[in-house]
Amino acid sequence: MDTKYTIAEAAKITKVSQRTLLRAIKNGNLKTEKAGRRHLISERTLNSYLGGSNISLNDALLTFLKNKKSEMVATLQKIVSMPSISSEIGQEEKLANYIKKRLDEWGIRCVVYKEGTSIAVRATYGFANEGFLLDSPLDTLPAGDSVKWTHPPFDGEVVNGKMYGRGTADAKAGIVTQLYSLLFFKRNIDEDKVRIELVFYTLRQD
Repeated sequence: MDTKYTIAEAAKITKVSQRTLLRAIKNGNLKTEKAGRRHLISERTLNSYLGGSNISLNDALLTFLKNKKSEMVATLQKIVSMPSISSEIGQEEKLANYIKKRLDEWGIRCVVYKEGTSIAVRATYGFANEGFLLDSPLDTLPAGDSVKWTHPPFDGEVVNGKMYGRGTADAKAGIVTQLYSLLFFKRNIDEDKVRIELVFYTLRQD
């Protein structure tokens, strides 16, 4: 879902004055939606405006990460709560389908492939002839003896700024990072200028 901001909120996020934003709206450089007497600016429109202004792509990325931080943490907690242990048939497929659902919501092309018990998720953004590939395994090692865990292995508890759980580091944090990297590119880079492939997979001999 594309978040919408009031002009005051957009000014705070972008560190651009409300007067500058109002001028951009008046000149037709920044499109808004009316909600009663208020102007609302969608996140995608705001990012597009930033990309076309003097604000660098790096600043746009910092703004994106600031806005998405809580959502990214929640997404990581969600997939940590979904066991995808390599020895348990079917668990990775549930995770793959959840990832596809998120990508579908963002309007990003995505396919889940299944051959035997092997699963792969492939997502693509852009039509450039050359690009780059991001990949990560879906599966994790078993949690082992739960008594030895200081926090439940599939709860994704956050304590003092650190998340605890099986796969938080290897490699579900990487999955979340790559997903939101793709979303950032979709919202900030024209699809004719870039090509990015995401592949999440598990391989197993039947």
